[in-house]
Amino acid sequence: MAYTDGGNNIVLAGKVGENNIVHEVAHAVYKRKIMIPRDDTKYKLLDIFHASQKTGRGFVSTYAKTDVDEFFAECYAAFAQDSVAFTKLNSPMAKLLKGLWK
Repeated sequence: MAYTDGGNNIVLAGKVGENNIVHEVAHAVYKRKIMIPRDDTKYKLLDIFHASQKTGRGFVSTYAKTDVDEFFAECYAAFAQDSVAFTKLNSPMAKLLKGLWK
């Protein structure tokens, strides 16, 4: 099991897969690069999330449909694992993620 404790810590317990770790790192990225900056990235993310909700496409997992935070974390992990495949699934989100990694 892996989770963020609400602060700046990622807690790893038991057997944890690489994808779980990347997912939890994504929550930290979400807090620092999406929620804190004073630019329009968070609004772009919300637009992409709502477009995916509307069409039912662009979700990498059922869990990604939970809320925008989990959507970001699941997309981040999928993009880190295979950016080419992810870009085919959700090109607007891939563009947003690429912009974060400059």
